[in-house]
Amino acid sequence: MFGLSDAYEVALLEEALTGLGDADSALRARVAARLAMGLYASEGRERSDGLSEDAVAMARRIGDPAALAYALHSRHAVLWGPGRLDERLAIASEIVRLAEAAGDKEQLARGRHFQIVDLLEQGDMRTAYHAKKARTA
Repeated sequence: MFGLSDAYEVALLEEALTGLGDADSALRARVAARLAMGLYASEGRERSDGLSEDAVAMARRIGDPAALAYALHSRHAVLWGPGRLDERLAIASEIVRLAEAAGDKEQLARGRHFQIVDLLEQGDMRTAYHAKKARTA
């Protein structure tokens, strides 16, 4: 679910976001999050960063845990690359907490995957190993 390479899909998401208006909603947060990932894959990285931040903030405001987990996934993806590792680790941990509370196995697997990759990037093999064990338990 990382990035779109099809300009048509990005255009559809742009249209959907516009059509949803300015009011906060779970759907608007999800569309913004998905568009952020699509723009990240193209040349719109600055806008992608802002959209993913907005999607997370909106999901927090409306109090929708599923939309928040989705938006956090987008945020983590947009932050991928050198730097901002601490922020990515915090996001991965929050995704895991939300997914565990909701019993969402798919989102839990994504969050654990992010944790493991981030911990390996940090060089924390021991914690990554324990996160992997928790993933398979």
